[in-house]
Amino acid sequence: DLADASSIRVGQELTVRRTSWTTYEVRPGDNLGRIAQSHGCSVRDLRSWNELAGDVIHPGQTLRIRR
Repeated sequence: DLADASSIRVGQELTVRRTSWTTYEVRPGDNLGRIAQSHGCSVRDLRSWNELAGDVIHPGQTLRIRR
């Protein structure tokens, strides 16, 4: 949560977080709630990660999911 990388000082400890993504192909009968539950995230996260305005998804659509 650094506001400015130039504010790093010698001896300061930093935590580096790596974000890993996976993809999921929507199947007939899927919904965001079920997909979120099976991947341990929230529907809100799925919407954000995939820039979805609502709950509508379609079979064959690929969703990005953060691990």
